[in-house]
Amino acid sequence: MAPSAYADKIHDPTLPKVNLEPVEQSAESEQTDELSLQGVVNKRGIQMAFISGELVKVGDSVREFKVSKINNNNVVLLKSGSQKRLYVYEK
Repeated sequence: MAPSAYADKIHDPTLPKVNLEPVEQSAESEQTDELSLQGVVNKRGIQMAFISGELVKVGDSVREFKVSKINNNNVVLLKSGSQKRLYVYEK
């Protein structure tokens, strides 16, 4: 195996370890759980965010919300014309 292939398997210590396997939740728990922004990362030039345990990028969906914008400390979500902003540290 080429050395570069090994580099892809090494975990970047600056990134949080997350389980990227899908987690099934009941519809009831999805409605009652509040979304939370756990962190923002820039991986290979792509801005990504950890929202309620899911790694997402602009254009992805989290529950019924679409990720509109990812900033350094907040994320803008859209749903049915309304906007919701999540912060890494709630104000």
